[in-house]
Amino acid sequence: MRCALSNDPSSLPERLTIAKRMLMSCRTELKRCLFDLRCDALEEGDLSRAVRTVLEPVTDGCELAIRFNVPRRRLLDTTAHSIICIIRELVSNAVRHGHAAKIQIAGDLTDGRLQFSVRDNGTGFSLRSAPGPAEGHFGLQGVRDRVDRLGGTLRIESGKSGTYAKITVNLAKCQPKA
Repeated sequence: MRCALSNDPSSLPERLTIAKRMLMSCRTELKRCLFDLRCDALEEGDLSRAVRTVLEPVTDGCELAIRFNVPRRRLLDTTAHSIICIIRELVSNAVRHGHAAKIQIAGDLTDGRLQFSVRDNGTGFSLRSAPGPAEGHFGLQGVRDRVDRLGGTLRIESGKSGTYAKITVNLAKCQPKA
């Protein structure tokens, strides 16, 4: 079996860069998993407080406005965890890549649907040219995967004045059985 690098040694720097990004992504995700194990945020009855607790390590002095009008008891643990992970990734991206100074997070129940959003005042990005897994960036793909597992929809709008992400999920699929 021949090594792919022997065919094109000039691709080594690019492959090493991607491998480094993948390793950094794994490291970040592992840190988040360890934080989640130690964090009691999911035990919190108020999702606004739970979200704030989880975001403290990633907001780096950002101004946060959180209004999450969804009673925690209305959600399965797995749903609440997915929501918190989605929000954390979107906020982390806004701070790290978009250099946002203000972030607004909202959530509510309307007509049997759970809707939540993250809006920031960062630099925005191009949805078409945003790096993905092939370039060693897994954040947005992870958000999409979690939204898909919830049976929801994700809409992202981004421009020079910031990014807005809205997630909608059918509440019947994500609440405990009565």
